[in-house]
Amino acid sequence: MESDPIVAAAVLASRQAYQQGDYMTIQDYIASQTLTYNVIIPKPVQKELDALQKDLRTRITDRILALAENPSPDGVVKLKGSENEYRIRIGDYRVRYEIEDDNLIVLVLDCRHRRDIYRKF
Repeated sequence: MESDPIVAAAVLASRQAYQQGDYMTIQDYIASQTLTYNVIIPKPVQKELDALQKDLRTRITDRILALAENPSPDGVVKLKGSENEYRIRIGDYRVRYEIEDDNLIVLVLDCRHRRDIYRKF
């Protein structure tokens, strides 16, 4: 079982606060930490997004930018054959991305229609 660095820091902060007479729950500490990821959209992916209809582009862009707060939202699927590659579904479109937890980076790899997303060109 891997140890989550946020939880480990929360436990340490909680112990220190307890020893100093201040009381902080682990949940309060975790809630106070705002870790946001940097979302990187490479130029080819941006071109794919720009080619979409405006309403669809807005929906997809909003979901991609929401990955900064939560890189593993509900409905995310970890792709087989890769250590850190994931997919989210937005209607008939799929967004493939990688998560680099060490650097707090979400790298968007692809944004295509579901019939095209897994094809190797």
